[in-house]
Amino acid sequence: MTIPAAGDAIHDIHDHYFVALLSYPDHADALVRERLPAEAVATLTSAPPEPVDTTYIDQELRDHISDRMFRVRSTTQRESLIYLVFDHKSSPHRQMAWQFLRYTMRALEQWVRDNPHWVTLPQIVPILIYHGQREWHIADELLALVEAEPSLRPYLLNFRFLVVDLSRIDDNDLSNCASLRAGLLALKYAFREQQQPRVLEQIGLALRQAPMAFLYQTLKYLLQTFKSLNRSAMQRVIQQARPSIQPQEVTAMMSQFAQENIYRGRQEGESSILIRLLRRRFSDLPGWVEPKVLGADTDALEQWSDRILDAQSLQDIFGDETQPTY
Repeated sequence: MTIPAAGDAIHDIHDHYFVALLSYPDHADALVRERLPAEAVATLTSAPPEPVDTTYIDQELRDHISDRMFRVRSTTQRESLIYLVFDHKSSPHRQMAWQFLRYTMRALEQWVRDNPHWVTLPQIVPILIYHGQREWHIADELLALVEAEPSLRPYLLNFRFLVVDLSRIDDNDLSNCASLRAGLLALKYAFREQQQPRVLEQIGLALRQAPMAFLYQTLKYLLQTFKSLNRSAMQRVIQQARPSIQPQEVTAMMSQFAQENIYRGRQEGESSILIRLLRRRFSDLPGWVEPKVLGADTDALEQWSDRILDAQSLQDIFGDETQPTY
């Protein structure tokens, strides 16, 4: 499984990482068992959830919603389908109950086609995973969207869905599975730029027992969403996740990220912002400034950006480097 490079749409980045996160059986198992009601979990067999390879999301909505379906069985062999929907918008989606209804019906219709001699239908449990900036404040039932007469409510279609709002869960309580907790931490703070630096160490430590492939996927996601993550901070995360890693292995990993063009999108964005600030601060800029900024790495861009507020001249920002670079 691959994660899109920095030039890809941001919703694709979140979507691909969510799918990668749940592609590990222990992650899916922990998420289902930790978020379902305890009395429901007590009825399940010890077998991990079985992924159902399909999606029910409308094509036009896939820019901010993605889904995963898992099949679980109870000790009485009753089948249940756990339907996880991941909302990767930065704010709550008011019509989520309506979307859940439509997607659940599609899942049931598919199940009926696959089981033409059915006698009873499977349970489909809808769970929303949300990591937006704003807390989820939308009602968790379908009837909240209906102008219902009180006398008719008992006869109207209704259901509730479970809401897992990552912002409302303490970091340490996101999961008992360390690598899943690392992934949920990355998702939780993807839109919370000011708090990103303080959680990097937690993520690194939680990745210590993670498979190498998932470590790599998580590092790529962090690079694409944590704006404060420069090269040195990235190296610290790697060393926290793999304390015995050799310097040459860290260098090789960083080189791989560079080859896959993970940094370029971030560098271009930071370069553009710095050039705009320099123009506002000093008006006309010498011809050498823009090429120098555009060719700089993220560490240099951060250093120059930190100096711009107090700088009285370009030399205060660039030091002795205030000369053309050819």
